[in-house]
Amino acid sequence: MSNAALRAHDLLGMPVYSIAEGKHLGAIRTLYVQRADRTVAAAAVGGSIGPPRHIRFADFNRLGDDIALVQSAAVLDRDLPDDEMRGLDSALADRPVLTESGQKVGEVIGFSVNCVNGRIEAYRMRPEAGFLGHVASALKNEVIQVSDQSVVSLGADAVIVRNDVAAKLGLEPKPAA
Repeated sequence: MSNAALRAHDLLGMPVYSIAEGKHLGAIRTLYVQRADRTVAAAAVGGSIGPPRHIRFADFNRLGDDIALVQSAAVLDRDLPDDEMRGLDSALADRPVLTESGQKVGEVIGFSVNCVNGRIEAYRMRPEAGFLGHVASALKNEVIQVSDQSVVSLGADAVIVRNDVAAKLGLEPKPAA
């Protein structure tokens, strides 16, 4: 993971401020992923009441450890069109992780995003329960990280990873049919 990456979970709840007005615009409530290029395309920002507004990832000047900055509060007036929002994914958690040969190796519990370009760098995965006996010594917290480079596709229903991910978990990969 690069120095510019943060866990998606750490971005949720992060306060958003405008540079020009020094105004608090709300907090990041949801991240929206573009599956085709595996990037964060937008974020829902809002307070505890009222509907959130959507800010394109490219409109963030800075995503730091403590706050997110946009140039101006005017970005809230450029909400994303509904048809564009329908093409984005608001939740990756609980999505099964399958190898190219069809072996379920776990499920997604989160991801890390490059705060400069929005690219997903790694997926946090909970290994399949039946596999924990094989890798219990290596998985003290029962969570592993799978690099985006090991991902073949991020689909609406599953994340498909290369067969070598099963081998890295110490599992016998299923032969391709």
